[in-house]
Amino acid sequence: MFYTLLEYTASHVFWEKNEKRKFEAANNILSVTTKDDIIYKFDFTTGNIIDKEIIELSNKTFKFIIIIIGAITFFILISILIIFKCKAKF
Repeated sequence: MFYTLLEYTASHVFWEKNEKRKFEAANNILSVTTKDDIIYKFDFTTGNIIDKEIIELSNKTFKFIIIIIGAITFFILISILIIFKCKAKF
C-alpha cells in the first residue's frame, strides 16, 4: 500500500523522491516523482498538472522477481519432501 512508502515526522509526511525532481526552464515544466513511482508534470507558471505517468516495472525486473519466487517455492517444496521422507523411515 502507498502509505507504507511514506516517511513521517511529527509535523511532515514525505511523499517525494527528491532525487527525481526535474525543472525544464525552457518550457516552465516541473516534474516530480512520488514514492510510489508516479511522475507528475506541472506547469510552473500556473501550478496546473500537465501530465501524470505511472512508472511500470520493467519486463526484466518482473521476470527476475518471478524466477526468485519460483526458486524459493521449489526450495521449500523439496525441503518439505525431504522432511516427510525422513519421518517416514522412522
